[in-house]
Amino acid sequence: MEFRVSKTSGVAHVDKEFGSNVAQFGNLTPEQVHEAARQAKILNLQRQLGAAMVKHLEKIYQNKAEIERLTLEAMERGLEAKEEIDKYVQQAIVASAKHNAHIQRLNHQMKQELQMMQGQLLSDKALATASFQQRLHLLRANHQAKSQIALHGFQQRLKEIQASPALAIAANQRQTAFTAYINTKDYDPILANFSSQRFPGGQQSLGGGGFLSGLLNFFTGK
Repeated sequence: MEFRVSKTSGVAHVDKEFGSNVAQFGNLTPEQVHEAARQAKILNLQRQLGAAMVKHLEKIYQNKAEIERLTLEAMERGLEAKEEIDKYVQQAIVASAKHNAHIQRLNHQMKQELQMMQGQLLSDKALATASFQQRLHLLRANHQAKSQIALHGFQQRLKEIQASPALAIAANQRQTAFTAYINTKDYDPILANFSSQRFPGGQQSLGGGGFLSGLLNFFTGK
């Protein structure tokens, strides 16, 4: 039996598009129907998978776009925060520089004050040393002058003694007697009481006004 519709060009286009056996209608075999059933199930499964895939892809696309939006928002906020932090850092750098300059000024002033104190200490020490040396020179000069005066007096006295031995002996005896008299080496209270009774007036005559008068005449040059 001949089927004329299957001979038209439209059947060929359907067979080409879908891979079906429309041109075999009227002459189909069980194997061809089995293959068509298998493909139908496969396509049905692919339809379900495609529908599910579309839903998943839609979520993926939405989530990716949302992630990009959130990333942009985070980046913008981070840049704003960084600009603010940079401003604070700049202020901190300026404050640190001012503080360092202040510390340097204080150190410089302290060094100057220490130098002034050291200079004043050295000056005071130099003045004290000079004053001490001057006083030492004065003491040495005074000592030398006194030594020269004593030496000159000793030399004069030595010359007088050497020039007049008799006078020196007499002077030595008078000096010894005067020392004994003023120290009362030979004083005896009993003899003194006896002498005052024997010699009225309280003074014993020892030739020319007494012993004390002779000594006074010697030391006064009379």
